[in-house]
Amino acid sequence: MTNQKLGPFQTAQYLARIGVFTGIFLGLCYAFIGLVADLLTIGVNAGTWMAFGAILGMPILGALGGWLVGIIWGQLRELLRL
Repeated sequence: MTNQKLGPFQTAQYLARIGVFTGIFLGLCYAFIGLVADLLTIGVNAGTWMAFGAILGMPILGALGGWLVGIIWGQLRELLRL
């Protein structure tokens, strides 16, 4: 990224992208580590399948969180002229 000032919406978009990729990575880790743990202990059950929902849920939550933080940070940065 260059050293240019980003507006609030560009900041929100940038942080939402970071949140999506972080959410994908963490969702995959959560699902597969949970699967291995369940296979070694109690076996696959409904909770295991719910954990695989994290592959979709965590990127969505990461994007929303990143977008909200980006909007707030972008507005504060413009307000304070940082």
